[in-house]
Amino acid sequence: MRISRTRKAVRSAVAVVLFFSLGLTVGGAQNAGDGSSEQQPQDVGVLLKGPEYGERLPFLQPNAIEHYSGRYAFRDREITVYYTERDILRLEEWESAVCGAVQLYRLPLPESEGQEDPAGGWEVYFFRNGSYVLFFGFDGELNCTFVIRFLQRFDYFRSVRNLPSKRPPFPAVVE
Repeated sequence: MRISRTRKAVRSAVAVVLFFSLGLTVGGAQNAGDGSSEQQPQDVGVLLKGPEYGERLPFLQPNAIEHYSGRYAFRDREITVYYTERDILRLEEWESAVCGAVQLYRLPLPESEGQEDPAGGWEVYFFRNGSYVLFFGFDGELNCTFVIRFLQRFDYFRSVRNLPSKRPPFPAVVE
């Protein structure tokens, strides 16, 4: 009985936080024409799906790398984030890409037109932070704003998480 009350309280707290977060975002949209610097709704990333468990990263061939992935909507684009605790060595041909103080590496696209593109036309970037690796998949060019905001929220949730689950704490909202 006590566990169900705790779950209800947590669900209620999450609903209140999301309600006020979305309310503030909508309020910012109403002030868009008055020169205020509040965040616009399209400037907020929303987790559409995940985290989902997988056993193969689609852009590294062949592999059996266990991971979790989450799909986000951000600025009318889709971004997929892959998380693994497996040690992945960065290859020399992965090009350096910098987002502020964040070091990323872009995985190469197929060299020839006839070669299969395992990333499905997406640009994929590698990020390592000690005990975990993230890959960011963009349906267009690299979006540093999303990467920086995602990493801040993700690292915060990893630091306060006190759960036995191995599922990564993908933030529901990236702002």
